[in-house]
Amino acid sequence: MVQPVDPRSRDSKWLQVADQIRGLIASGRYAPGEHLPSNDDLAYATETSVPTVRRALRALALEEIIATEQGIRAQVAIPRERVVERL
Repeated sequence: MVQPVDPRSRDSKWLQVADQIRGLIASGRYAPGEHLPSNDDLAYATETSVPTVRRALRALALEEIIATEQGIRAQVAIPRERVVERL
């Protein structure tokens, strides 16, 4: 599970949250297709605010690490197959 962020860190809080979630996904703690905890639960666990968690999740969504949809908890993205065409 995620841990409280370090308020003395030079990294912003949202970046610390994103890094923690990225690490948990990379380690297999959250599998592809699995839902992450709610924004409220993540904010409580990291001792940050919901807007901070939302910003972290937006960054991870832009990296295509997670998928987000309005009204549904974020979930770990399922890797897409890459198609390589021969020229």
